[in-house]
Amino acid sequence: MLRILLVDADTDHLLSLRALLVQRGYEVCTATTGAAAWEVLGTQNVAVLITERRLPDTDGIELAARFKAQCAEVKAIILTAYPSPQSRERAESRELDAYLTKPFSPAELSAMLDSLLTSSPPTTLAETAKACPPP
Repeated sequence: MLRILLVDADTDHLLSLRALLVQRGYEVCTATTGAAAWEVLGTQNVAVLITERRLPDTDGIELAARFKAQCAEVKAIILTAYPSPQSRERAESRELDAYLTKPFSPAELSAMLDSLLTSSPPTTLAETAKACPPP
């Protein structure tokens, strides 16, 4: 089973996305701040990081870029209700995997995950642990 770290300050959105991902068969860890996300990343191996761009204590693009710098195999998806060409370009320049604008449908997120995870074979938790030990 693949583990996803979901980071969003909006707890209602966080819980609804978590329910969707669990229903799809993923193991999901959650955090509402960048600092809490780093705590999870320090103890858990994750295959996918899904983060809101605007977090109370950090920028989601920077959070994802820092994490991918430590573990390039991890897929990173940025969610935002405030899209701009500049933030999309920043995400692309940091080699993040996807940028999804809110509101989006569950089908859109599912299709994006399917696409990302089939573009390179899905990684098991054991394989992720070998490639990406917690920081």
